[in-house]
Amino acid sequence: MKLDLNLFRVFEAIYREGSVSAAARSLHLSQPAVSHSLAKLRTHFDDPLFERDGSHMRPTAVAQRAINDVQSALRQLQLSVLTSKQFNPSESDQHFRLSLHPSIETFYLSSLQKRLSAEAPHIRLSNSSINRKQLHQNLSSGFIDVAVDVMQSVPTQIKHRPLTKGTMAVVVSRSHPTIKDSLSQSQYLESQHIVVSSRGSGTSFEDFELGKLGLERSVKLRCQQHATACAIVAQSDLIATLPAIVARRYESLLNVKVFETPYPTPVSDIHMYWHERLDNDPATRWLRNTLVSLSESLAS
Repeated sequence: MKLDLNLFRVFEAIYREGSVSAAARSLHLSQPAVSHSLAKLRTHFDDPLFERDGSHMRPTAVAQRAINDVQSALRQLQLSVLTSKQFNPSESDQHFRLSLHPSIETFYLSSLQKRLSAEAPHIRLSNSSINRKQLHQNLSSGFIDVAVDVMQSVPTQIKHRPLTKGTMAVVVSRSHPTIKDSLSQSQYLESQHIVVSSRGSGTSFEDFELGKLGLERSVKLRCQQHATACAIVAQSDLIATLPAIVARRYESLLNVKVFETPYPTPVSDIHMYWHERLDNDPATRWLRNTLVSLSESLAS
């Protein structure tokens, strides 16, 4: 049985969207057309491929094994078409898939969208959270085009370059009763702290660094988002230690002020990552250059 290439586009869309109806919308097809294509795929693979789990379509083991090859093949075909013509951002309707580190998502995405509105109004963006251990897999398969994350060891097929320095800073309310124009180490240690972490428990980066110095602080609250921490700091006596690029941005938005950490913290570079096959792709090269330009303006 010969398979129409469009069937694999349907397969990838259902896997990505998690439902037949959402896949149909993303492909601009009717739901019956997508269901018909899925039936053909099930016959070919002799497997359900996707099974309903509540409102979600859960991929079977066969679908899980096939998805990387399917995504990679579709992405390579798309690249062949795109690289055969000159990239014009003002006319392109390309869909870029990003994975931005949570510490920079808010400001990078808002700045990037503003830039796109002026220079590339038809380009679409998606930002997804991925497991850092699966960075290579997600870039290789084409699930994401560009990732921005902390410096890490990657295979030679994954290209990268630094975007910004990951220094830390302390956010304090402008109305704080005791911390005024400076922040001493004793004031820092005596304060009640907010920790921002996606993990519900465990030692934070800041507490690990303090522990190496034989120091300890009191953590009053743990949350998942930098925006949440800054909003709470602005209205309380709690303080938070955050990436400096985040802290500086919220200083202009909320009732907070920013200090350097009163103890030494290591600098972790934030890098941009992409697969080597995209090195000479005009579209993603434009995207990478745009991200570099945004990083320089955000850091200034």
